[in-house]
Amino acid sequence: MTRHFSKAVRRAAAVSLGLSLAAWTARLAAAECNQKEVSDAGTRGAAMFTDGLYQEAIDAFVALEPCSKDPALPFNIARSHEQLGKLAETDAEAKKPGSRERRVALEQAKVQFARASSRFATYLERVPNAEDAPIVRERIGKLEEKVRRLAQELAALDRERSEPGPSKPPAPPRETVSAAPWVIAGVGSAVLVSGLVVGLVAASRHDDAEQGKAVGMTAREALDLDESARQLATVANVQFAIGGAATLAGGIWGIIDLVQVGRADASNAPGAGRGAFFSLGFAL
Repeated sequence: MTRHFSKAVRRAAAVSLGLSLAAWTARLAAAECNQKEVSDAGTRGAAMFTDGLYQEAIDAFVALEPCSKDPALPFNIARSHEQLGKLAETDAEAKKPGSRERRVALEQAKVQFARASSRFATYLERVPNAEDAPIVRERIGKLEEKVRRLAQELAALDRERSEPGPSKPPAPPRETVSAAPWVIAGVGSAVLVSGLVVGLVAASRHDDAEQGKAVGMTAREALDLDESARQLATVANVQFAIGGAATLAGGIWGIIDLVQVGRADASNAPGAGRGAFFSLGFAL
């Protein structure tokens, strides 16, 4: 609780200092800069930096720039941006990879590091022969490298978001029931029906031949009619044999095909083994 209270106090102090700096900046627009006020505002900005209020410190230092060309100003602004970048970078590492929150944190880190590099460059422009110039140039190089690395990571995240996800593997071809056995069985049934019709015609002619002898039909006419009946009976018997065999073979083939397709569908169906079922589809 003490920790949260301390943060709240610091935040309230920052707001109060920010308001006073805003009022001071407004006075600068109407009057010449007061060096004591400039010094006091600089001290307040440094205190904010020490307290970790980096954005408030930046606002304080930037408010001083119209009244001071002190190279310490861009240097301190650069340090504040650098710290904000580190905080954003740490925040990004805690986010889920590929998430929108991680991308936002990475973008913030890149922006802060780029601003820090720019402000350090301004510092060197003002004091190119400063004793710490080599160290600052090295610092700028590291910041620029971070900016490039973060830009590459952000570009990679954007590519991942724009690329379509992996497509689902194609479903295995579905087994279908062949129509061939049922066609054969159908043809066989038709031949059986035809044999039945021919058999009935043969029986009818045989009866006519027998009746013809009794009603005065010549022996030759009765013999021809009976011979015709016998031929038709032979045709009917052949049709019965062929049609029966075709119907039986097609039916057995069709039943075996149904069973095989049912097993294949059951093995490919989600949740196979918990009660499978199959549907029929015909293909020639």
